[in-house]
Amino acid sequence: MNLLGTLRELIEFNLANFFNTDWSAVQFKQAGFAIWAAILLGAAFLLKILWRYFHPEHEKSFYEHSGHYFKQRDKPGFWYKILGFIPIMFVVLASGLLLIAIADPYVLSSHQNKSTQSREIIYLEDVSASMGFKFKNQQISRAEIIRDFILKLIAERKDKNDRAAFIIYATNPYRVADFTTDVKGFLFNVDDGPLVIADPATPTIEMYKGIFIVNDFMPELFGGESDLFLGLGTVIKLFDEKGDPKITEEAKKNPSIKRRSVIIATDGASDRDPETKFKELKKRGITPYLVFIDPDKESEKKIHGENSPQLKLPEQLLKQVKQYGGEYFIATNRSSLDQIRQRLDRLHAAVVEVKNYTTEQHIYRLPLVASFLLYTLAILARVIFLKFHRVV
Repeated sequence: MNLLGTLRELIEFNLANFFNTDWSAVQFKQAGFAIWAAILLGAAFLLKILWRYFHPEHEKSFYEHSGHYFKQRDKPGFWYKILGFIPIMFVVLASGLLLIAIADPYVLSSHQNKSTQSREIIYLEDVSASMGFKFKNQQISRAEIIRDFILKLIAERKDKNDRAAFIIYATNPYRVADFTTDVKGFLFNVDDGPLVIADPATPTIEMYKGIFIVNDFMPELFGGESDLFLGLGTVIKLFDEKGDPKITEEAKKNPSIKRRSVIIATDGASDRDPETKFKELKKRGITPYLVFIDPDKESEKKIHGENSPQLKLPEQLLKQVKQYGGEYFIATNRSSLDQIRQRLDRLHAAVVEVKNYTTEQHIYRLPLVASFLLYTLAILARVIFLKFHRVV
């Protein structure tokens, strides 16, 4: 019963599609083959007619020479002949549909595929001891402010198809998360990374008291320095080892395409000059964006002195970023960080690639099913009218 139900649904589905198809838009793959098949079929039909014409004795009814006389009213009438023509009509229509199916009809369907080109972004965060200092005399650290900034930026770009990674650096760099497109997992890893890496004795140092306010930091013996040189080195290594090869090839062919970038979040200059690393970034088509937080350096002035050379190093870093094709942003308060985040999001606008293509949808099943149905009806009609054949 299920088989009959399935067959009925199949026939109904294909017949509905057959009548709804715009046959003026249909093209044929094997039109030539179908024409030759039609010629052969027509020749066979013509041969049948000629055979009946030249050999009429084979077609006479058996009752014509039986010796019995039949009245005209006892012979098959006009309507019988009309009804007897129905199976022939079904066969002719079915054969025509079969020839259409043999011609392999198809329609062209237009499609549009939109895909967002992924960008590769590495978030490089400074987690040195100075990031544990107060932000603008507030009871919140620079590290907490900048981590919140990065998390919001990542969350806002959740639909941009970024391949993102997260690296932190202080005296040494650490990979927190390798390249991934899993935004939820990436946010978890970023949020779980240490805010500050510093020597265990940092909170007890006299000059840091009242300034270093982070309680939950990662202790590292003699740690807490800010070595952007090593941080950028780790960024370059990660791009080289795990960057998308397609983007690498694209960058080689067209260096003006910016699909790789590093967003550096820091509160000061590097202990070592990172210029050679900026050169390597430019060579690889990686754009640096520097977010410089809390530039007044009040805490640093108290530690290093008003005229300390260390206070002038950040200006050199900003110039290097600009010199090697990047941009820098100075965050003086929380609202400026919101503006910087929006600006970075626009600079990393998603590139949507649109591809138009056509496909061939073969529809030979439609005339084939219709042909099968008509052949079936022809056989049934022939069987029904068979009992009236030559009956008086």
